Amino acid sequence: MRFAIRIFTILALGAVAAATAVLVTAVQPVQYRSTSVLIVPGTGTRTDNEAVVRSLEALLVSPPVAADIAEQAGLGLTPAEVIDRMTVTRPPDSAVLEVAILDTDRDRSVALAREAAPALAARVGSVADPADLPAIAEYAVRSVNAEPTTDIVEPPRVRNGVIGLAIGLLLGTALAVWRPRRTRPIRTEIEASEAYDTPVYATLPILSSGSWADRSLDVPEDLLPIGWPPAARRIVVFGGGGRSSVRMVELLAGAIAQTGRDVLLVDADPEERGLTTTFGHNGRPGFFECLSGRADPVTAAVPLDFAHIPREMSDIVPPDEGRISLLPAGDIDVAPAVLAGARVTHLLRRLPLTHDTIVVHAPRLPGPYPANQFVEFADAVVIAAVAGHTPVQEAQLASRLVMSLTGAPMYVVLLTGAPRRGRPGSGRGRQLNGHPFVGSRDDAAPGETTAPAETTASATKAAPAAPAATAAPAAATLPAIPAVAPSQTADDGAVTSS
Repeated sequence: MRFAIRIFTILALGAVAAATAVLVTAVQPVQYRSTSVLIVPGTGTRTDNEAVVRSLEALLVSPPVAADIAEQAGLGLTPAEVIDRMTVTRPPDSAVLEVAILDTDRDRSVALAREAAPALAARVGSVADPADLPAIAEYAVRSVNAEPTTDIVEPPRVRNGVIGLAIGLLLGTALAVWRPRRTRPIRTEIEASEAYDTPVYATLPILSSGSWADRSLDVPEDLLPIGWPPAARRIVVFGGGGRSSVRMVELLAGAIAQTGRDVLLVDADPEERGLTTTFGHNGRPGFFECLSGRADPVTAAVPLDFAHIPREMSDIVPPDEGRISLLPAGDIDVAPAVLAGARVTHLLRRLPLTHDTIVVHAPRLPGPYPANQFVEFADAVVIAAVAGHTPVQEAQLASRLVMSLTGAPMYVVLLTGAPRRGRPGSGRGRQLNGHPFVGSRDDAAPGETTAPAETTASATKAAPAAPAATAAPAAATLPAIPAVAPSQTADDGAVTSS
């Protein structure tokens, strides 16, 4: 689709430029070229004859002769206007001068060309003195054609149209190929790290093709970072909207439940309400009813029965592990101003305390709905960047907003459709807070998110140091979450999901 759009852009600009050039040429008036041929006979030597003919050629386009031509033709033109219309050509080593007058008026063009020879002859006769210039008396100026020949000069529509087409195609190609860096989408970990100004926490392959219902969220263990999921009680997830950020929340919930911890999912996205749709709780009172005082968050939260959660989650969450509950988005629409006040933070802090972890699916960032209250509520902020879709400019805006509002760690997760392969369970290809991890999984504490003591020199240069605001929470604040055990995957150990 993008390739087709680029081709259309190139062809469209080429067609517009060609049409513009033809239109501009078409409005130009038709011109007339009248030509008078002059001959300068002489009896002197060849050297003298060549010098005199060249002098007469220069004299013909001089202001005095041009003024004489305009006066004898009876036209109120200045010498400069006559010279602009006149072109004098001479074949090499000849005594023939061809005077062409180009004008939009046919009669004026003919009159100027007709008076060229008499005006030049009169001017030569007025300066010729046999005593001072004996050689000039041997020369004369004669007109070969008494009446100038006239040709119609049409504007070069075809030539200008071709030139316009070529220019349009070049401009279209440049526009299709060149895109400002800030508007280009993020595609690699390096671009994501530079855009968010922090190391990438994880790169997860959960965007492959296929049916959503037939795909599992089970990600190979070697693709999960050390300390997955983030060790925090209040996790706020921001995404660019769409199914990708919903699967990000599902993956987090499954990983937390695998550790035996109860998790409450809060769908606070007023635009798409993807979590509510995924778990089939549309039409129920939820977060936005609680925000307006029409419902209570304790009674609106719905425990999710293991038998009714999507198969993509049931494949990775055993029924005897942590329980998952959902506070749906609700059934009422809210204006952006509703999420701008302190009532959002007040409601979030009233969520049931019976759950070990609260995961909030917040409005997309940046977006029409304010997200400041969600950021200030979070113990950890998880931002899902979709490779090939999240623009660099949006990533920069989101990073600046989060870092200006909270000191909680920010985890950037790059969602892709191509898993990186490594030896399962070996820790190869794993990352620790955005830095390559070369040891085994048992070499680091489950909740550790700081960079390991030993990293390769190339990794140190590739990943910039994380800012102080993204440091992991202290171990004393929240107990470490046990490591996620690898679960069963498909034949090749990779998961493909759209």
